[in-house]
Amino acid sequence: MYKITIIVSKLIYLIIKTLKLGSGYAWSGYIALKLYPNILNNISKVLPKHIILISGTNGKTTLAKITAHILEKKGFKVLYNKTGGNLINGIVSTVLLESNLKGSIEKDFVIFEIDELALPILIKHIKPEIIALLNLSRDQLDRYWEVDLLVQRWKESFSTLDKETKVLLYKNQDEFRDLIDSAKNVALFFDDDPSNLNRTSLMGTHNAVNLNCALSILGEFGIKADEATNLLSDFDYAYGRGEEIVYKEKEFLLLLAKNPASFNNNINLLLENKFDFDTVLFILNDNIPDGKDVSWIYDIDPIPLKKVTDNKKVYITGTRALDMSVRLSYAGIKNMMFSDDKKKIVSSITANVGCRKIVVLPNYSSMLQLRKIIKGRSIL
Repeated sequence: MYKITIIVSKLIYLIIKTLKLGSGYAWSGYIALKLYPNILNNISKVLPKHIILISGTNGKTTLAKITAHILEKKGFKVLYNKTGGNLINGIVSTVLLESNLKGSIEKDFVIFEIDELALPILIKHIKPEIIALLNLSRDQLDRYWEVDLLVQRWKESFSTLDKETKVLLYKNQDEFRDLIDSAKNVALFFDDDPSNLNRTSLMGTHNAVNLNCALSILGEFGIKADEATNLLSDFDYAYGRGEEIVYKEKEFLLLLAKNPASFNNNINLLLENKFDFDTVLFILNDNIPDGKDVSWIYDIDPIPLKKVTDNKKVYITGTRALDMSVRLSYAGIKNMMFSDDKKKIVSSITANVGCRKIVVLPNYSSMLQLRKIIKGRSIL
């Protein structure tokens, strides 16, 4: 049944890609789980020894890409969910689409970024060598609830971890201290010291955390920090996370802002004057990947929010454009142009000779939709 499911998944992926109906990754895994509900048991048997799981509210995709990039530069073959599909169906898709028809995976390492709620499910089925936890903050309250409830779920699942699994934790996250007692595993800590970051092209305190976590992971496999940072000389940001796209002679900088923490991180980065920009585009959706509850926008720090838009042209779009415009108004921002029609807003920006360099602060689904408009594809 497992080999049949692999074939079906590959066919679904091929059909979706050929007909340009999407990336094909999510549906391949979704249908595979319907065909073979116990597929995770099979997957656990074909994965290589070196399995790294990455979870947390923010930074998962960037951390996975940094770690995979360095390992590949060292000559290792790495499997990771590069599309960012971090639910169980995304994990299943990643494995099946990279498997040969015999069901084998010819890789040295597997790196899975995994959704916070899906993490307990995954560790029931596979034995990771390392689990790296970046952070936890309020995110999609209609799905994730409050942080303490999520921590409780993690504590319950971590109590069942194999004793050989090492757990890497961000030392400034107070909630992670409870996990140490629950897991009884070797716990290693990383911080936000920028000294390693300064040797790379990465920017921002949040990326200092991502990089230091990656270096901690790599250190477990004998790769030194100096060597690892040197191997990042040609590293490109993950899609939508610092990605630059030129469209109709306009420069768009995409900074994924899907919750208060990531929003504040990106605003603070912009206030460090690392980027030259004249326009800010806010995009807020409430689609399934985003959650219907957008009340989190009122947890964005209003003072830097106002400051980052001073003397800039401000545009707003998305299914909840009106909500975002109200939020910005409360922060003291005026003279905004908004519409729930993304193509209309993009056309307005490209037609405005005063808009040359545009910073975009989108949440997840809106980031994909914007990429589809200005790059021609939503993911890779």
